Amino acid sequence: MNCLIDNRQWVKLSESPSARVIIVAYEFYANLVDHQDNKVMVQGKMVSFMSMAINAYYGIPDILEPDEYVTYARGIMDYDAVIDALYYLGSIWKNGELVSFRASQLLNPTQAWYYFMLANVLPSRYASDVTKERAILLYTIIQGMTINIGRIIHSSMLQAANRGHLGIWFPLLIIELCHGASVIWVDTDPLVLPKGIIDDKFMRKFQT
Repeated sequence: MNCLIDNRQWVKLSESPSARVIIVAYEFYANLVDHQDNKVMVQGKMVSFMSMAINAYYGIPDILEPDEYVTYARGIMDYDAVIDALYYLGSIWKNGELVSFRASQLLNPTQAWYYFMLANVLPSRYASDVTKERAILLYTIIQGMTINIGRIIHSSMLQAANRGHLGIWFPLLIIELCHGASVIWVDTDPLVLPKGIIDDKFMRKFQT
């Protein structure tokens, strides 16, 4: 798995976050719904959250659109291929509908990628079910298809802002984007601590 992360240049994306100032992230999300041209006002500064800016922070090369993930997701889907690649033999969609799978049905190596994806790309409070959206992204990851991570994170940010109750996703990324836009905060501002760190020790549990 580490080799694939290196090959995709997702090393920084996979790093465990440190504690960061939360008040700036709250202001970012409070103003995100009113963004203009993918820029958000934070303490008087316009902060870009374009996919290019996100990719640049993580050191990921930009990928020509549409990437292979988008092309696959918009095409005629072979759900049997998705099932065969991700799940144990005999697994079926939950309640027989193309909605979700139980995460416990994922193959061990695939579970590692699943939790990596939830921690770094498609955050969620609920990890027990693998939705169709998550399954497709997971499948394209393990198949080695090109994926514009910045665009997916950009969409996840907007989704969190529009729903309002999903939480503060990507706080470290937001703080660094704000720092790049010369947003200033003080050392006494409260910090947010990372949750559920996905490190090598965690990943090794699924690599047997």
